[in-house]
Amino acid sequence: MADHEITIKPGIRAADQADRVHNRWHPDIKPILEISPGEIIRLETIGYDDYQLKDTDDIDDVKNLDLSRVHPMTGPISVKGAEPGDFLVVDILDVEPLSGIGFSAIVPKIGGILKDEYPEPFKSVWYLRDKFAVSRHVPGVTVPALPHPGVIGTAPSRVLLESWHRRESPLYGEEKAYPPYPATAVPSDPKIANEAARTVPARENWGNVDIKDLTIGARLFLPVFVNGGNLSVGDLHFAQGDGEVTWNAIEMDGKITLRVNLWKEGYKKYGGKWPIYQPGFIRPIFSRWLTFAGLSVEGEKQYYLDATIATREALRNAIAFLQKLGYSGPQAYTILSVCGMQIKIFGIVDVPNAGVGIDLPLDIFNKKVLDRIADLLNYVR
Repeated sequence: MADHEITIKPGIRAADQADRVHNRWHPDIKPILEISPGEIIRLETIGYDDYQLKDTDDIDDVKNLDLSRVHPMTGPISVKGAEPGDFLVVDILDVEPLSGIGFSAIVPKIGGILKDEYPEPFKSVWYLRDKFAVSRHVPGVTVPALPHPGVIGTAPSRVLLESWHRRESPLYGEEKAYPPYPATAVPSDPKIANEAARTVPARENWGNVDIKDLTIGARLFLPVFVNGGNLSVGDLHFAQGDGEVTWNAIEMDGKITLRVNLWKEGYKKYGGKWPIYQPGFIRPIFSRWLTFAGLSVEGEKQYYLDATIATREALRNAIAFLQKLGYSGPQAYTILSVCGMQIKIFGIVDVPNAGVGIDLPLDIFNKKVLDRIADLLNYVR
């Protein structure tokens, strides 16, 4: 049983429940709750889209998605005795759907690592039942649960916040990073909204890490930069593939249960610049995988040990295979982003080519789909 529970109003945007939800990082956002080390908290969270996406076949909601509202987080939660230099040791005990409906979208302009090839909006609505997800927009696929938080982190210090703006501001003009945008900031207090950091990237405080292995049983060592630590959580995922390659997992509103301990001076002693964690122990067991490789060559252009280019090539290879199963390009791209697939670097030293593999679980497809590649399956172990 949880020692503390914070609920939300399902279906209501973050701006209308700002007493428990925020969508920016800033040291001066006031905690909504103080807990003692070792206590268990259960938090309900809004989905990453701030309830902008709807269970329809219409894609106008994706076209009109206001990205400045994304990642509403429940919190901050202050921990008694936490001071800069400490670790919050956070155990993920449970992650569950709230409404039971999830979404995955290819969003114009920000649509993932292949956004240049998939510039048009696409949406799949997923029904989350009995630890599995199915969608009428991606038929023949059943995705097992791999639930985890996309966003989890602590409040930055003012020095750290200023550092983020300095290093990211040269990218603002190219839309490769996002500047403060007070119009939709929660909280709306101008002293905070005018300088608060957006939530899109992961940073030293963690934030939008989108790590599929932060599932049940995971332990996170989160650095403390302000008194109390000020822990916040949001952007819960029902399932995701490595890299969240379209920029969407199966996104959901949900409930997450955490145990929060305090390790005094743990960050000071063991912390590097970036946080550390232990992966969770809950993951689907697939019996058949097929791996699609990519090297750092696009067309006739050679790149030097570029793992991003190799990943793009591996994804193209996997998408071409999925199209042989009858899926469109956007459907295939979505499958890879949500299905629990794995990305592995298998070569990073043999100049000039980096090598990346995409591990696709074949068990997510029904028999009708797999019958289309019956000849290949005769050779699969």
